[in-house]
Amino acid sequence: MNLLYACNDAFFKGIVLSTLSIAKHTSSVLNIYVLTIDLHDVNPKYIPVKEEKSIALEQELKKYNPDSTVTVIDVREQYIELFKGSNVEKNKYSPYAFLRLLSCDVDILPDKVLYIDSDILALKDIKELYDIDITNYDYAMCKDQVGKWFLNYNMCNSGVVLINMKRVKENKIFKLCQNYILTHHSQMPDQDALNICSDSLLIIDQKYNEQIKIKPDTVLFHFNQKSYFFPYIHFKNIKQWEIDRVHKEYKIFDFDDLYEIYLPLKDKFE
Repeated sequence: MNLLYACNDAFFKGIVLSTLSIAKHTSSVLNIYVLTIDLHDVNPKYIPVKEEKSIALEQELKKYNPDSTVTVIDVREQYIELFKGSNVEKNKYSPYAFLRLLSCDVDILPDKVLYIDSDILALKDIKELYDIDITNYDYAMCKDQVGKWFLNYNMCNSGVVLINMKRVKENKIFKLCQNYILTHHSQMPDQDALNICSDSLLIIDQKYNEQIKIKPDTVLFHFNQKSYFFPYIHFKNIKQWEIDRVHKEYKIFDFDDLYEIYLPLKDKFE
């Protein structure tokens, strides 16, 4: 399975947890591709993934399958050409959120990849998701569980995107998405672009990107910002590596076996 992530060095710990959660539930070879860039001139925290961390992660993943790999890809050249100085750098989201849309210009990526946000963990084997037939689609996504009620019922969440890379390179859908982001102002630019620019988007079962509460059939759980309406409107944005808060505030203990694996490795990645 070919998995695609995008992050800076600080968020790489999220990819470590995400890929380890996937590896422990599957016997498949995992080819991990991580898009990164150096943007410390925009924000001192925006430094690229360090090579030693990617090597350390590959070593850990090989314990589950010796053929698994981790490849870090610098897309700074593509980013500078398209987005440098644009509204992308003035948005509330990190510039790294837009790197998935540069994947169409990365030659080494295979014809089918599963993009996953770095704040997503697996509870079951994701092979059933990866094996969904998207031959006649640009990509497949799950509905945004908040946006579908307040914005558009068919709005999809961009945290999990099963991409027919061969097709999107041929029909230049990601180029349309790039142009949309540069010419429109919206609250969720990359997500809006992915929803609007393709008329060949396959909506798949919510269990592949559960954003509210873990259910018996949940395959992937998303630690995205969560909205609460009682006793008053408020938000929480707790990430999976904030283990104490995951326990105390979310009351989630489903990943404790994963944390047992991760904690002895924590110093390598944090």
